[in-house]
Amino acid sequence: GWFTAFALQNAAYVRSLGQVELLFSILASVIVFRERLRMIDVFGMLLLSVSVVMIVSML
Repeated sequence: GWFTAFALQNAAYVRSLGQVELLFSILASVIVFRERLRMIDVFGMLLLSVSVVMIVSML
């Protein structure tokens, strides 16, 4: 699916979708497996969220 997405759409949008997927997987590990997040993890998620918002706002 990733190769098709890169062929059909701008690479920056496809990469940002991959970053959103990372956020959901971290949140699922906290909710399902009851893992505890460290402060550096929270900072990384915040930074990742800001980068996705910046990419989407450039539309």
